[in-house]
Amino acid sequence: MPKVLRPPKIEMILTVYGKYTELGNPEIKELFENNISSSTIGRLKRLARQQMIEDGAQVFDQNSVDIDSAYKAWGFDVDKLQKRLAKIQKLNLV
Repeated sequence: MPKVLRPPKIEMILTVYGKYTELGNPEIKELFENNISSSTIGRLKRLARQQMIEDGAQVFDQNSVDIDSAYKAWGFDVDKLQKRLAKIQKLNLV
């Protein structure tokens, strides 16, 4: 049975989004709290690069990917996550 990648916490997704405009290996490891293999990072970056081509996005460092394209490719909707986090905080569930 293949290992399934556990999605990062909402707070971590938003924190990384606020801190960086591009994601390299260290930033992706931070996003997944160091619980990710190098091969999985490579797979995620390939998905993000495909999305970057569709979006016409560019990066300053060839080893990085654009954070907006990456989040789009990985299914992270920042606006929805911010609303969800606000609702969780309002209900005192955090």
